[in-house]
Amino acid sequence: MPVPAFHARRLTATILFAFASTLLGFASPGSGGPAPGTPDSGERFSFRHLDTGDGLSGDSVYCMLQDRLGYLWLGTFSGLSRYDGARVVIYRPVPGDPESLPSSLIFDIHEDYAGTLWIATDGGGLARYSRDSDAFERFSHDQSIPGSLGSDRIFTVADDPYGWIWVGTADAGLDRFDSIRGVFAHYGMADGLPSDTIRTLLCDADGELWVGTTAGLARYDRMKDSFLAIGSTGKSTVRALMQDRDGNILVGTEGRGVFSFDPETGTTSAVALGAGSETLLVRAFAMENSGRVWVGTEDKGIRILDSGGTSSIEVRAAPAQP
Repeated sequence: MPVPAFHARRLTATILFAFASTLLGFASPGSGGPAPGTPDSGERFSFRHLDTGDGLSGDSVYCMLQDRLGYLWLGTFSGLSRYDGARVVIYRPVPGDPESLPSSLIFDIHEDYAGTLWIATDGGGLARYSRDSDAFERFSHDQSIPGSLGSDRIFTVADDPYGWIWVGTADAGLDRFDSIRGVFAHYGMADGLPSDTIRTLLCDADGELWVGTTAGLARYDRMKDSFLAIGSTGKSTVRALMQDRDGNILVGTEGRGVFSFDPETGTTSAVALGAGSETLLVRAFAMENSGRVWVGTEDKGIRILDSGGTSSIEVRAAPAQP
């Protein structure tokens, strides 16, 4: 089953920027190449760096998104940056301004089907960005209001074809936001989630919601309004999710590498990504138009899996080659 065209475009565009924790820069063919001891495809890569010297809000970049207008948004631990290829605009909290960014710690940036940007922050809750006013609408936790956001510590955001905005929290499970009524519904371990710490979310081509937690993967059952844990992928923390060209769900874990789960058959297989692939700490996925999958890791560079899933190359940082 194909990935929706919009999501495929966004993933492809993001490939050049998606692995900031490994290599902060812009990847393009050039000098450099696979790490020693890995298969050499003849392809070479070079990276053009972007940092605070270029106006970036911070050098600790946690998440990135290229929106449908072409802007690159970078979430750092010191604010949100918008880059147009020449100039960086920085957004940070402004004391006394309720329409400013609620927190400088950005964990996720998501663009929904309508083109609205949602910003997940640590400590400031959820923010919705208005392009018209260049301002943010804040959503925060209020213990006295049951329909408010479950927590102000937000790790991840996703949307589905039914108009729901799904919000993964660090300590209060998963929330589903009704943007018409302005109300959040709450889901936790009592609803089948493996953990109340939600690290990543994916809505696939069929509109199915997948939830990566600190205790494994779960799938949303819309008819039962509950979640089913996918035991075959284990109980490791799931930090990245992506649907490949064949409709399989790629599951990036902390310390157990990558798994491929087939939703139709329910079968799971480990993905070979070269030496040490079974212990990789995976942080991000992106896919080219050709179907090649880029896998960003914590400290083992980038692994690039060919479209057939039969071979991979490893790209590592080379500080001696600026």
